[in-house]
Amino acid sequence: MDLPIRKSIRILLLNSKNELLLMLIEGFDIGTLDGKKNNKFWCTIGGKIEINETFQGAALREIHEETGIDSKFIKLGPIVWFGYINLVIKGTPTKLEEHYMVAKTEIESVKLHNPTFDEKQVVKKLKWFSLNNLVFIIFY
Repeated sequence: MDLPIRKSIRILLLNSKNELLLMLIEGFDIGTLDGKKNNKFWCTIGGKIEINETFQGAALREIHEETGIDSKFIKLGPIVWFGYINLVIKGTPTKLEEHYMVAKTEIESVKLHNPTFDEKQVVKKLKWFSLNNLVFIIFY
């Protein structure tokens, strides 16, 4: 079965304290093709790449919308990972084409600046996490 493809950019946004910014999502209608759902999860910031938008343009737009940080305070790095995942989003089976990009900022104060309708409903918190603590949680 050919699924519609949704191209997305995910941003690994790091601050000067070597912390990674994550969003807490709760209540979003998303799950696996076999029906498994996770009602509450942390994820990187980012989202859909619009038609005719570059990876860099999408990353800067998403960072601004989801954190309020202006592009002049962002240093974009490379895309460090690319992959596909099949999910059901709001009842529609979809193939997510995800690109993960590193970005850095000196700004630590963040808040949803210009959220989409869905983001207003499901984003519960933005929080900086120490990379050392994340590595500990993942590997131990």
